[in-house]
Amino acid sequence: DFDKLIANFNLCVVLRKNSEKDAVVSNLKKISEKNPDLKIKILPEVWSEVSSSKIRDEINKTGTSKLIHPDVLNFIKDNILY
Repeated sequence: DFDKLIANFNLCVVLRKNSEKDAVVSNLKKISEKNPDLKIKILPEVWSEVSSSKIRDEINKTGTSKLIHPDVLNFIKDNILY
């Protein structure tokens, strides 16, 4: 429920590609026009080998993942996230 989320939280958007920033800003303007109190922060693209798909694949194949901290792995397992 997007309306409840933005009523209670700020929005942080991490770009997948810095080249897409103009399109993202354009879309966020539409959201902020409807929700003037919403605080929005845009963060630049940060390259990382870690992706949820890679983590999920490793966990499904081996039961573990070297891409994440052991505490995060335990949280994933405890909460049956993948």
